[in-house]
Amino acid sequence: MTTIFAKNILASRHATTGARIAIMTVGAPGSGKTTYARGLDPTEWITVCLDDIRAALFGDKKVYFKHLEANPWMRQMVHRVNRGMLRTALRAGKNVILPNTHTNHASFQDVLQILDKHEIDPKIVVFDVPWDVLVAREERRSAADTVGLPFLRDSYTQQWATNAWWRRMSNVEVIKQSVEVEPC
Repeated sequence: MTTIFAKNILASRHATTGARIAIMTVGAPGSGKTTYARGLDPTEWITVCLDDIRAALFGDKKVYFKHLEANPWMRQMVHRVNRGMLRTALRAGKNVILPNTHTNHASFQDVLQILDKHEIDPKIVVFDVPWDVLVAREERRSAADTVGLPFLRDSYTQQWATNAWWRRMSNVEVIKQSVEVEPC
């Protein structure tokens, strides 16, 4: 699933200039962001994933989302850890992939500021997966991994809004998936 965009062009840029690379994904839950990240060489890339952070701190996504409204500190903690991991990886000279939804302002603005401070123009990979495929994937997820159809719908709607933030960015690749594909 790793594309020419991520593997060849970015790898050759890094090899010739030594420049660090950051990839930000945009996609609804179940669109393939994490599978895409797993396709990158882990010796070359650091994955900074909000789902992994939530699982490490709270056990699973379901616990996090169930208690989030009554405990806003949970979101702050997850995003603080996310920013810390990103800064640490960049200071260490590592390439970073952020396989997160990145559909709303709060989830990407702080990341863009950190990347800008490190003089990194992120590469944006947008996952274009049909709604019915996303729903089918959501229905197959374990109880701990489901996000619920309302959250899925909100993410999908924000992703494809005419004023979506990624539409104003350079270095955007859209990965279109028109049929169901099994994860790697």
